[in-house]
Amino acid sequence: MDSVSVGKIDTASRQLDAAIGLFFSGNDLVAVHSLADSAARELADLVRPKAAEAAWHDQVQTALNLDASTYQTVLRRTQDLLTPEQRDPDARNGVDPRQTAALMVQVIMSIGGLGVRPSVPQAVLQLWYFACMLNELPHLHANLRAYILSRFKDLSRRTGHYQLAVGRRVLQEDIERNSRSTAAADSAAGR
Repeated sequence: MDSVSVGKIDTASRQLDAAIGLFFSGNDLVAVHSLADSAARELADLVRPKAAEAAWHDQVQTALNLDASTYQTVLRRTQDLLTPEQRDPDARNGVDPRQTAALMVQVIMSIGGLGVRPSVPQAVLQLWYFACMLNELPHLHANLRAYILSRFKDLSRRTGHYQLAVGRRVLQEDIERNSRSTAAADSAAGR
């Protein structure tokens, strides 16, 4: 295997993409959360300037047409499950898939706040998350709501297994569509 040279944003994005694939496949939630948490920590130094991060979150809140309380509820549902300060080897922490999904959305928002377009898995996860929360987002922008419903339907009252199955299906479709587009572009460019 060849060595790889990557920056912080690319590292976080790759960790997050791997976490999303594992998440939608129903794999080990602790591994998913660990990857997402690692991606969040990787970006922490880049989004630390609170003024810039706050401005980004204000823009997102406005774009989604959410009041401040709802925005905080939707996007800040994580807890520090894997605290490095924990010294007790017998201590137990719960890992909730909704909190892990919220953490991944936070990382996606941080990446976007740095001016980087989300990858296909990141875009799917973010829209899927909102589809799972539609009943809690009554003021979501009408166009965004319509797009989410066209891709995912309202997942807010469905079981977790059903939600994951829909996310997995849409992710697979979008990855295949992206691969076909890339191949067509490469072919047209003579690569």
